[in-house]
Amino acid sequence: MMAISMSLSLVDGPLLGATPAKAQALVAACEKYLTKHPGEVFFAEVDAESDALAERLRRECLAMPDPAPSEMFAHAYHEPHPLVAEEQAWFEGYQASFEPAVAAAPGGGAA
Repeated sequence: MMAISMSLSLVDGPLLGATPAKAQALVAACEKYLTKHPGEVFFAEVDAESDALAERLRRECLAMPDPAPSEMFAHAYHEPHPLVAEEQAWFEGYQASFEPAVAAAPGGGAA
């Protein structure tokens, strides 16, 4: 009976335009009601599943290869944009300034 009255209050009642605190209180009341009943197993399964999903997501994100720094410019807009192209050219020049300079000796070889 309580579940029916709670669901009705979500649809037609006082929670339309309710404060976040009031909405959170209702969610807490629903959770409390469900954990006193067969919902305990359900919540334990959801917690275990969410932990496994979070672990897998972390592992897969950390396993992703590092993109090239200038790759971020390729995804700024759907179509090429002149300002982005200009910024990319500047960024690539800036990145190249950190590469060690190769001193050219007479004859084309390194000194």
